[in-house]
Amino acid sequence: MKFLVSNSKFKYDILADIAGGMPATLPRPGDWVNEETRPFVEKYMARNPKVDVKDVLKAFAWVQGLSCSESAGVMQYAGVHGGGSPRMEQIAIMGAYNIENTKNIAKRLAGIKTDKPYTFDRLGNIPNL
Repeated sequence: MKFLVSNSKFKYDILADIAGGMPATLPRPGDWVNEETRPFVEKYMARNPKVDVKDVLKAFAWVQGLSCSESAGVMQYAGVHGGGSPRMEQIAIMGAYNIENTKNIAKRLAGIKTDKPYTFDRLGNIPNL
């Protein structure tokens, strides 16, 4: 099993593989509100017909913040320089990993509405946000 600590430098490679170049070339918010450019944004940003284009933009904007912002450089450096044993990381990750909760948290952080519950802790307490 590969761990984030031992493969920290690859986290952003994986994120780039998933998101492609879109976070770096995302249309500006002004393009979305401009009556002339919005149809082009809607046309070229559409992915799955079941997913609203606005939610696609929110998701990519979230990834942009993680990977292309000023703070992303700090996070990348901290990921390489940070400490902790790979074994303890495995225990922490696998001890309470729930992919559905993680998907719902990612949607919430990206500003995408979801009516599914999500939790930030191991006990399953749903926060009042």
